[in-house]
Amino acid sequence: MSATETNAYPGTVMTRTLAVIKRPSFDRPFVLDIFNIESAAASQYDLPFYFMGQVIDADFEYEWPGSLQPLGAANGYQHLYVEGRGQPESDNASLSWLEYGRFFTLTTATDASDELLFTRIGASDPEFNLRRDAALMIRRKATGNTVFASVIESHGGYSPVSELAVDSNSNIARIEVLRNDGTYTVVSIEDVTGSTCLFFLARKDASRTKHHELELGGRSYRWNGPYQLIGLE
Repeated sequence: MSATETNAYPGTVMTRTLAVIKRPSFDRPFVLDIFNIESAAASQYDLPFYFMGQVIDADFEYEWPGSLQPLGAANGYQHLYVEGRGQPESDNASLSWLEYGRFFTLTTATDASDELLFTRIGASDPEFNLRRDAALMIRRKATGNTVFASVIESHGGYSPVSELAVDSNSNIARIEVLRNDGTYTVVSIEDVTGSTCLFFLARKDASRTKHHELELGGRSYRWNGPYQLIGLE
């Protein structure tokens, strides 16, 4: 599924694509989230991923502020508490949590200058009208055209009766944006077994019959339609 928004911010075009992917090495399908942003002016982009449940692990260092303060003074930021600030330690960042007896992991491709914020709804809300949902926010500053690529994965589970956790670790080893321009976005997803798949997204022509050819990494790829998933076993 893919949708484009042109009215939210003047001079900015946002296209978000979600794909449910089944792979042999995964017990359950996972979701690939590709968020393309095109803008003539450099801006700050804040992309939140809201989640419910208990945080299990984060693969980046972060600092707790000691006391909770709003993230901003207007535009909805006044209703977000900042519970932690950090930066990615590589070109990927991941967060795992436990919800209703099932583990979830968000893995996202990051830039070295990105900031990672733990936020929670509820600031400036003395009458408790807002639900206290938590989020991991990816903040990217002074950027024109960019893309956020992430995988949301459900895996394993925990039984409070036996107190045993099964498959609590993510199966995603790395996600990488191999190409992103006005014509194509290509994302590589590698699992912990070393198997890799490539997701090709044609950004200018959504016709199911359109033929595409693309050279990437010394190899030629061909497909028909707006997208294609190719496994590199």
